[in-house]
Amino acid sequence: MNFTKLTCIAVAAIGGLAAAPASMAAERVLSGASSFPVGHIFSVKFEKFVKVVNERGKGLLKIDYKGGAPAIGSPFTLGAKVQQGAFDIATITGPYYASVVPEAQALQLAEIPIQEQRKNGAFDYVNKVHMAKGIYYLGRTFNTVFHVYLKNPIKGPQLKGLHLRIAPHHRDFITSLGATAQRSNLAEIYTYMENGTIDGFAWPAQGFLPDWYKVTKYRVDPSFYTPAMHVLLNLKTWKSLSGKQKKLLNDLIVEFEATNAQEQRAGDAAAWKKMADKGVKVIEFKGADRDKWLTTAKVAAWKGIAKRSPKHGPALRKLLAK
Repeated sequence: MNFTKLTCIAVAAIGGLAAAPASMAAERVLSGASSFPVGHIFSVKFEKFVKVVNERGKGLLKIDYKGGAPAIGSPFTLGAKVQQGAFDIATITGPYYASVVPEAQALQLAEIPIQEQRKNGAFDYVNKVHMAKGIYYLGRTFNTVFHVYLKNPIKGPQLKGLHLRIAPHHRDFITSLGATAQRSNLAEIYTYMENGTIDGFAWPAQGFLPDWYKVTKYRVDPSFYTPAMHVLLNLKTWKSLSGKQKKLLNDLIVEFEATNAQEQRAGDAAAWKKMADKGVKVIEFKGADRDKWLTTAKVAAWKGIAKRSPKHGPALRKLLAK
């Protein structure tokens, strides 16, 4: 074997070694998390999303799902962690990251489906607001509705004298009807209801914890707002993805959004049936009382958003409300 041939073989071998890391590095791995525990109904669809991404994106893109709150930290800091790059991608409900993007609370007030939002400019506007804060808004994976739950009945849409456990996005509505708003983590709701610290709480139709049935006697209808689980990415991470990787995520989230409405109807109906089976009675407002309840919920929330975001609040209302 002459020197020239040996040189060619050596060059080819070195070239192959150099190419190997590039090939192995082709699959991008993103760290992911949820603002709710693993297996919780608010996390489940994102977990399915992760599974499908990893199946369809094999060799291209993978999400390393680290788990959900509280195991990965407070759910109220997850938005900031995505913004800072501690996690590349996460699912989180709007109010839980309102400290980072105050306008996120407007998303629960949308009165048009996500498909229409993608067409009328609302989705792009929402993303523009998020990107200004270092976050890319990919879409949503879950929807339901809110209710107020009580130990004792009320006769009309007045909450004066009641102490209710709320999340930040309920405050404007609940306090405008006279209630005192209190905060707690999920684990404390049962204890606070049992010992009288609170008279009730606001929570979605779905995701009701088993022990809450023991201390919850009434659900107030009609429901209000449409809370969702949103999928966010760190903006630098998003920009660093290839066109194929971005397309995989975009195509898949639109696919998942297509089933949200049907799944919400089925999930909410099943939740209401279980409440009835567990003995939770319904206080249903009708006529003028119904109108007052819903109008107050809408007006109070949009007023609060406009106060916190004078520039974007009114613009989002035009795009999201009817």
